[in-house]
Amino acid sequence: MITSGPVVVTIPARRRKLLEHASRKGRHRIVLAFLRRHERMTTPGWIVRMHWSRTDATRIEGAAIHGAPSIRLPNRVSAVALRLPVVRQAWRNDCEAASLSMMLGGRVGQRQLQRELPISRPFRPRIVDGRTVWGDPERGFVGDVRAGGYGVYDKPLLTLARRYDHGAENLTGGTVAAIVAALRAGRPIVAWIQLGPSAPWTWTSPTGRLIQANHAEHAVTLTGWSNGIISYHDPWTGTAATFPTATFSALWRTLGKRAIAGSSAIQRTSR
Repeated sequence: MITSGPVVVTIPARRRKLLEHASRKGRHRIVLAFLRRHERMTTPGWIVRMHWSRTDATRIEGAAIHGAPSIRLPNRVSAVALRLPVVRQAWRNDCEAASLSMMLGGRVGQRQLQRELPISRPFRPRIVDGRTVWGDPERGFVGDVRAGGYGVYDKPLLTLARRYDHGAENLTGGTVAAIVAALRAGRPIVAWIQLGPSAPWTWTSPTGRLIQANHAEHAVTLTGWSNGIISYHDPWTGTAATFPTATFSALWRTLGKRAIAGSSAIQRTSR
């Protein structure tokens, strides 16, 4: 069994027997041929490209000689595409729930997820002592999801995500490299990005905390990576799209580098 990043490849018993009894050159040919056949793997849920090295082949040969049942190699995933459903927002302001539904593979609908999100009140902005007081998106959904609302940030959405995916993780505040690494590991990601011109906005929560917001706040589901390009599903348009990693980085930074990742969708053994 060969493990490389999220991918697990099993060498069939017949081929393992050939490896055990082959000459040195014969083993090398068998392993290289096997790895070439596994440079692109496709399932109903994902497509992965691998970039195996000669060092990998040598290590596999050594494991075969010594009868090792398994070997772990560095992550050789060079491209990954997760086949997630494309969901269009049901309401003007439920991009986070729609994106989470996609991250969960469509197992839970956006309407149900929106209902399960905590609400951070007051429901509508109020003027108190000359200040605008509204909800805190770090605590729950702010405003009217149908129109005129704001949204919700990573912490409440992560808590909800973990009801359905115990492996969900907060990537907020990390690096773009960490985002790419998660995608190469087969993990779908909800990321907060800027949609349209940036328009910073502030108000005060009922507890007195200053809320840093942006009228351009939006959430999308990242579904893959290949050669510097990130693919994603946009719930606003209900379409699949891509952007260069540098473009994503700029849009992501505007919204505070917020992101949550689900468990790897690449969990089955490939042969």
